[in-house]
Amino acid sequence: MTKIELIAAAFTLVGVFLSGRQFRVNWLFGIVGAAIYAFIFYKSLLFAEAILQVSYAVLGAIGWKSWKADTEEFEIFHLNWRIALLAVIITLVFSVISGRLLDIFSSSDVPYIDASLAISGLVCTWLLAKKVLENWLIWIVIDILSSCLYIYKHLYATAGLYFILAILAVFGYQQWKKQESNAFVLQ
Repeated sequence: MTKIELIAAAFTLVGVFLSGRQFRVNWLFGIVGAAIYAFIFYKSLLFAEAILQVSYAVLGAIGWKSWKADTEEFEIFHLNWRIALLAVIITLVFSVISGRLLDIFSSSDVPYIDASLAISGLVCTWLLAKKVLENWLIWIVIDILSSCLYIYKHLYATAGLYFILAILAVFGYQQWKKQESNAFVLQ
């Protein structure tokens, strides 16, 4: 457990907590945490995860722009079956392609797992930026699987963080679900 890993974990944890509470500033904490984690994952030979963190920073800027101020009403959306199917297809196709590229061109010892979790995280972050309720359910699965990967890679603070993030995703889902009566279907 390094100090930099703990700092990244702290920023990420605060960002996810704030997103569950629908505070727009969550994106700023997420951007800082993602930038630090990009470095950590690169050093750990988790190249897809490193690229994912850079993408999280970019998506963080998009999320920051698309979310209204904290004092404004927060509109939540639901996935329709077409968007859900498209998300699954994109995740599967890009996971296989990215995994294969990592397998051929990198020294990663877990190229397909790394790629699958990274692509899943990108799709899920897009859903979060679009304020889709079901993003939280997907995050629970991604966070638990990521925690297992980080234990394997001896990133114990990060594994602990992702376990906590899975728990926070449950609370985020519950918080957003309270507003479900006001939710719209994402078109």
